[in-house]
Amino acid sequence: MPYAVEVSEAGIWFGREGDVFWAYVHGDFTDEAFAGYLAALQAAFAPTDRPSAMFTVAHSPRMPSASHRKALAELAESELGPRLQRHAIVSNSAIAQGVVTALSWLSRKPYEEKIFRTPTDAIAWLRERHPHVGEGLWSDISARVPASSRFEGGR
Repeated sequence: MPYAVEVSEAGIWFGREGDVFWAYVHGDFTDEAFAGYLAALQAAFAPTDRPSAMFTVAHSPRMPSASHRKALAELAESELGPRLQRHAIVSNSAIAQGVVTALSWLSRKPYEEKIFRTPTDAIAWLRERHPHVGEGLWSDISARVPASSRFEGGR
């Protein structure tokens, strides 16, 4: 499973729990790590084996560069949009929360997207809307992301 590759030295971890692709970003990351993350998203949402929900935690994130934002937007339009049903985002950054909220008002995505302050609230929102969100989602993330990088707010 190519989306199970970890790039932990760069501050990005990702994996899959049941029907949900999850990504965890902590602080800064390199262009190489970001490219690996994009490749993982493409693989995870390939038609033959795809989750239909996404859970992203951005813990003390660096705001993405213009080239990263462009690459994510292009991927969302071409690959994710037709396959992704909903996306829950968690961030402890007020700036990130404001940016995601503002962008959701300005652009219509073909999937539901909402940002939260705690993992508990985000997972509850996903479970209400997507029956295949497993009980082990946060456990899987906690097992893969080092404790020193984990956002425990609301848990």
